[in-house]
Amino acid sequence: MGDPKFARKHYQTPSHPWDGPRISEENMIIRKYGLKNKRELWKIQTILRNLRRQARKLQARLNTSDEQALKERDALLERLIRLGLLSSKSDLNDVLSLEVEALLSRRLQTQIYLKGMARTVNQARLLIVHGHIGVDGRKVTVPSYMVADTETGVINFYMSSPMGSDMHPERPAADFAPQMTTVKEERRVSAEKERDMRRSREIQRIAAMRKAITDLSDGVYHSTLKTDGLIDKPIHLEMTLTVDGDTIDIDYTGSDPQVDRAINVCMCYTYAFTVYGVKCCTSPDLPNNEGAFRPITVRGPEGCVVNPVFPTAGGSRMLIGHYLPILVFGCLGGVVPKQVMAACGSPMWGMNQSGVNDEGKPYTNMFFYNGGMGATYRRDGTTCLSWPSNVSSTPIELSEQLAPLRFHYKQLRPDSGGPGKFRGGLGQEISIESRSDRLIAVSFLAERTIFPAFGIEGGREGDVGVLKINGELTDAKKQYVLKRGENVYLATPGGGGHGTPASRDRAILERDLKEGYVTRRSDYE
Repeated sequence: MGDPKFARKHYQTPSHPWDGPRISEENMIIRKYGLKNKRELWKIQTILRNLRRQARKLQARLNTSDEQALKERDALLERLIRLGLLSSKSDLNDVLSLEVEALLSRRLQTQIYLKGMARTVNQARLLIVHGHIGVDGRKVTVPSYMVADTETGVINFYMSSPMGSDMHPERPAADFAPQMTTVKEERRVSAEKERDMRRSREIQRIAAMRKAITDLSDGVYHSTLKTDGLIDKPIHLEMTLTVDGDTIDIDYTGSDPQVDRAINVCMCYTYAFTVYGVKCCTSPDLPNNEGAFRPITVRGPEGCVVNPVFPTAGGSRMLIGHYLPILVFGCLGGVVPKQVMAACGSPMWGMNQSGVNDEGKPYTNMFFYNGGMGATYRRDGTTCLSWPSNVSSTPIELSEQLAPLRFHYKQLRPDSGGPGKFRGGLGQEISIESRSDRLIAVSFLAERTIFPAFGIEGGREGDVGVLKINGELTDAKKQYVLKRGENVYLATPGGGGHGTPASRDRAILERDLKEGYVTRRSDYE
């Protein structure tokens, strides 16, 4: 967390620090705009990333006729228009088309240079930090100050600055301003070309997705499944997928109504995981772009569990949302059998643990544990990997450092993957003991303790998940309190198999038996 008296960083650093092309591009931008260091560039990139994220979320919400989303969209566009980043006719697509150099061009340092008030962009920085620049009569000493469109004409030397004299030796030549106007025009033309290229790529991806959909057989396809749901009631999910020419329409009519627990799935989440499943089946190699998803519509009755009405809770929405791509696979599996896999031992499992430490301060931790992925037509399912989320399993060393817990073992779960020509991925077994003299509250994110991950093309289902406290089977939807020495046992579900078990390669089966992944040879006879 850090000491509260020290400010946290408000920017994201690159995920791959030694990427040569990225480093070269960053150095070029730093020289071009006279930035002090890469931190200034990363801050601008983070601002741009947040703007794009906000625009994408608003686009998803606008598909559901959200009145608040309309207000937020107008406020976002108005703010960017005020900064001179967009025109009055712009929309959210133009926000997604913004480049980092567009934001850099609105910094006060860049504007000073473009107005011909400094010979170089680095001199512009010195003029600002030494108090020579004013904006509408106010002294501004921050080079990264974002200049509003209405402020562009009121930037001048500060009234008490000696730089205000035309005779000052550090003032640039009088004919420098026209050169700056030319540079500004060149940059404007370059930005327009880049925007046109982005729109062209978007059109190409719309065409690519439409072609992929056209290759599917027209028709109406259905898929249903049940989740563990609430303590005493499973949740029924139902999908109708219609392929009509170059478009796909997906309807969740028939799914259960929203519930009074935090497992409801808001429509933007429903949309994201549904179109992800479609993309896996149609064009998995096509880069993500709004255009790739325009031919796909997703809808569901208001008030159903995948389109709840505000203010319904949905903090644990992944417990249902992670099933949605599998529903798509159920619809299109017979059309594109090589593009789908058997069901996975997901949604991800997690243990939320909270209590009071030895210093009397409250704490809470969330640890994740993954099941196995489903098998495909050409390989076994991956073991202990989250899907379709990207959450990693928490290492034992980290868990024991953060919480008063003792891990007796964390190991692969034999025979948990569904038998098949290609076996489902294995789940894992974890035994955890409380080592705290104080009470510990534990609650769980857990699914597939009742309904296993199904196999396809003759493959069998994987094992269901198991949760025990002190050796007794326990309901995963309840909260429990542990005393010192009490034990939690988790066994995550395995993925479903693909193809008939008897057709599994005998050499691979012998390897599985030797490694302990499989202990029952009879499952493959």
